[in-house]
Amino acid sequence: YPAALLVRYRPGPELLSSIFDALKEGGVTVLGIDNQSFEGGQASLLRLGLAGPLSTDLRQEIERIAGVLGFEVQ
Repeated sequence: YPAALLVRYRPGPELLSSIFDALKEGGVTVLGIDNQSFEGGQASLLRLGLAGPLSTDLRQEIERIAGVLGFEVQ
């Protein structure tokens, strides 16, 4: 993938849809998805293969989503 987004998050209602909505609004196409749960379901790691980079504004929007514990762009 040209870019990857790794998001560690606390599972909750609508969290994933909030991430995908932010990517959609930012014009970023998702090419691949992988999700793993850890710590008895208390935390998860979302790996997204992306068609392009994230803007600074989009990074800030993802950071503000409730339940996001941290993220990294590769």
